[in-house]
Amino acid sequence: MSSPPKRAIVVGGGLAGFSAANTILEAGGRVLLLDKSAFCGRRDSNELFESDCMKGGAKHPELVKVMVENSGASVDWLMDNFDLDLSLLARLGGHSVERTHRGKERFPGMTITYAEIQMAEAIAKKFPDRCEILNKCR
Repeated sequence: MSSPPKRAIVVGGGLAGFSAANTILEAGGRVLLLDKSAFCGRRDSNELFESDCMKGGAKHPELVKVMVENSGASVDWLMDNFDLDLSLLARLGGHSVERTHRGKERFPGMTITYAEIQMAEAIAKKFPDRCEILNKCR
């Protein structure tokens, strides 16, 4: 008799955290997702936005190359796995052309994040032994 797969712990209930959690669940794994807020999703402020913009000039060519070479496949994965329409392209700050894929009903990033949250929550409800989401973690 084989034992159940070990449980992965994912810290953070934003886009990256739910992308990681859903990838683990797709592979048949078990996930405990921890988030410090009362709800999962986007947290932002004017101060954080300003800080991000000030850091935007950091040069990491090796990371940029990885992102550029893999972004098309990443968008395809999101559309296929979460049944998303990301056909709307937007030109956001720092870009010279329209290249940010987004949904029509929400601001950039939230179409994706909400879809991932909904999928993980559905799995947690149906298979509580495979996925657990805890909020207000400190």
